[in-house]
Amino acid sequence: MNILIADDESAACEHLSGLIESLPGCYDVGHAANGIEAVYKAYNLDIDIVLMDIRMPRMNGLEAARHINEFNRPPAVIFTTAYSEHALDAFDVHASGFLLKPVQPGRLVSVLSYLQHHSGHWVSEPAPFDGVEDNYVCCRIIRGLRLIALNRVIYLESSDKCTIIHHLDGYSVSGQPLKVFEQRFSNRLLRVHRSALVNKSHLVGLEHRGNGTAYAVLRDTGKRLEISRRNLSHIRGYLHSFMKPRVAIRFREQFLVQYNDLEEGKGEE
Repeated sequence: MNILIADDESAACEHLSGLIESLPGCYDVGHAANGIEAVYKAYNLDIDIVLMDIRMPRMNGLEAARHINEFNRPPAVIFTTAYSEHALDAFDVHASGFLLKPVQPGRLVSVLSYLQHHSGHWVSEPAPFDGVEDNYVCCRIIRGLRLIALNRVIYLESSDKCTIIHHLDGYSVSGQPLKVFEQRFSNRLLRVHRSALVNKSHLVGLEHRGNGTAYAVLRDTGKRLEISRRNLSHIRGYLHSFMKPRVAIRFREQFLVQYNDLEEGKGEE
């Protein structure tokens, strides 16, 4: 069995690597220091199992497991962590096992042996939307796989059974339908039209034109997206709740600048 170790602690990697190399038929084929590296290596290497830490920089193990689970033939994911409270979260993303650190040889042998003889129990379907927040969008590209940070995504639009993701570096295509992104990122994306979602962080206003049509104004792009009548009130409500506090803050800042200017003028007299 080819095993990938994903852990940001070098000592933990060395410990697991030593255990793996001591087991017949098991091979340590690579290490990943964060969830992003784990996803890329699990996709590009011939991996049967990923030993995944949960708390890692850039992308945690739970999100990495969710992306890996969406591969056509995903490897099994076994979580290794020092925090037992993560056990339920691990199985929410369809983990094949859960080991507490420091990992004991007997426990590792037991889990690997089970997976070796019950390969049908490996993860074979996408994880459910369970409230674990994702911060990256995963896309298939000609040369393999691409992870795009959600804060760089501007808007998404459906096109011929796929989703085009427009981001700050251009655009990428995902085979996932638009509805999947709407469910997964319901707190970060807004539907403006039947075929389009916008990132809340890039939505800065509305533009009304003579024909009565409203358009979403997006930051960092000259693109204007048409808003359907069905979604217009929702977009207005979001902008009203979002812009009102910002206007109040800006007014307060202007007042303080004017007040300070007046005080400095008095001192000069």
